[in-house]
Amino acid sequence: TLRIAWTSNEQRGLAYFEKLKDSKIKIICIDPIKTTTAKFLNAKWIAPRPNTDVALMMGMASHLIAKKKVNYEFLDTYTTGFDKFKDYLEGKEDGVKKDTKWASKICGIDEKTIKKLAETFYDNPTMIMSGWGMQRAHHGEQPHWILVTLCAMLGQIGTKGGGFGLSYHYSNGGVPTCKGGVIGGMTAGSLGIWKNGKFKGLAKSETSNEGAEWLQNAASYSFPVARIADALLHPGKTIDHNGSKLTYPDIDFIYWVGGNPLVHHQDTNTNVKAWRKPRTVVVNEICWTPTAKMADIVMPVTSSYERDDIAMTGDYSNMHIAPMKQAVEPVGESKDDY
Repeated sequence: TLRIAWTSNEQRGLAYFEKLKDSKIKIICIDPIKTTTAKFLNAKWIAPRPNTDVALMMGMASHLIAKKKVNYEFLDTYTTGFDKFKDYLEGKEDGVKKDTKWASKICGIDEKTIKKLAETFYDNPTMIMSGWGMQRAHHGEQPHWILVTLCAMLGQIGTKGGGFGLSYHYSNGGVPTCKGGVIGGMTAGSLGIWKNGKFKGLAKSETSNEGAEWLQNAASYSFPVARIADALLHPGKTIDHNGSKLTYPDIDFIYWVGGNPLVHHQDTNTNVKAWRKPRTVVVNEICWTPTAKMADIVMPVTSSYERDDIAMTGDYSNMHIAPMKQAVEPVGESKDDY
């Protein structure tokens, strides 16, 4: 069989898989389908019903609490809110106890296996490697929320061979990060500061007082991109974020560079409603995306084939800096993002 890696180098990833296969590490694959990876690694296969991962992990969490196999010191030191989660598991909110019996009926895995899996996780250094597939569904964030909660209960986050990872199948996830130079992008610090018609320098310049003020203001208005619809529809709303309070600004003008946010929201109708609220929307795009269709002005930008550029390879490992030579002239009136 001829193996072709098109625009990617999979050899390093395969080498890690081979080392893992040859090691004495016990590998468990929890997936409705016995994947090629599971077969290659000779992994123990546990097959829950599709989209029932949350129920399975809740049953495991309940069993760990019942067996007193929970690292409460870790929870008290590094997390908040576990008491509310524990009450929910015990059914104090809705009268439904999320124990292994409850979980088994939903996910199709027998109680004995669920209990053994939970205790195996606690009794051994356990690294939970999550894919993206279980997020691509209704209520898709919940599997990863409960996964991180379960890992926090184990108390192994940050330890050698323990914790969790969400992207080991993609862009060198899990590969040691190189310590060389990293190419920067356009950020709030890249903004040019003008005053009374004169250029004062970049916002990130140490000699620009106006720049420092801009950066401080920009940071205070920053919010997670997943909250874009909520922010547009509810200006002035205050939310909890990363241990502090964050208040949404009243956004009247959007200039979006890179990405297609209209299709990244679970409720498309709400997102469409939100994007109709600002007075003006400007989008840089090379394709006629749903977000571009919602814009008042679309700025045609060059693709990577139409410009000389520099790129990093291995999104998470920063393995290489590679030149990207222009292949064709810019099409029409397209300009570089920069």
